[in-house]
Amino acid sequence: MLGGILVMGGLGVFIGVGLALASKIFYVYVDPKIEAVDEALPGANCGGCGYPGCTANAVAIVEGNSPPSSCVAAPAETGEEIAAIMGHEIAHALREHSRERASVETTKNIFFTVVGTAIGAGRTTQALAEVFVATTLSLPNSRAHETESDRIGVELMARAGYDPRSAIRVWQKMAQATGGESAPEFMSTHPSAATRIKDLTNYAQKVMPLYRQASR
Repeated sequence: MLGGILVMGGLGVFIGVGLALASKIFYVYVDPKIEAVDEALPGANCGGCGYPGCTANAVAIVEGNSPPSSCVAAPAETGEEIAAIMGHEIAHALREHSRERASVETTKNIFFTVVGTAIGAGRTTQALAEVFVATTLSLPNSRAHETESDRIGVELMARAGYDPRSAIRVWQKMAQATGGESAPEFMSTHPSAATRIKDLTNYAQKVMPLYRQASR
């Protein structure tokens, strides 16, 4: 009886490890920019853009091989909205936000490990400390990155000849899609849609001269 249980337990562990390894070996990375652009496209897969489907066109747009306005099945505003998405993501890359976040998280983890061990903090104390640091440092820092990318993104749009006000429309649609429901802003990695719309309305207006100059 005991032997059977041990055998089954060992088999379960073996299968679990095998599945975990397989998931890492066969994992396929999908660029989030491609997913975002693909979602903005109509999904018609008509081939009018010169590519076999909307996903292939999204890949081409992200790689710079196809313009944001290449989808003939979508209204003109779709190209502007895709330009807004691309501008935001490019701004993240230019400012190296992902690297900065990784550095902050590494430093935070080392701090908690060293200090927690030194003072003999229990799990509850460490958990409370992590929540405090998240709400006062990590999350505000992440929201600041998003706001910075929104602002740089609309400037990149304007300089490329795309109406920066289209970024406002993107977030208005996002708010409609979620029914206006979201986590409290202070507990989120991103500003609320209302906050972003207000900030983008201000910054889009500031870069309108760049857009008018690029559109001449």
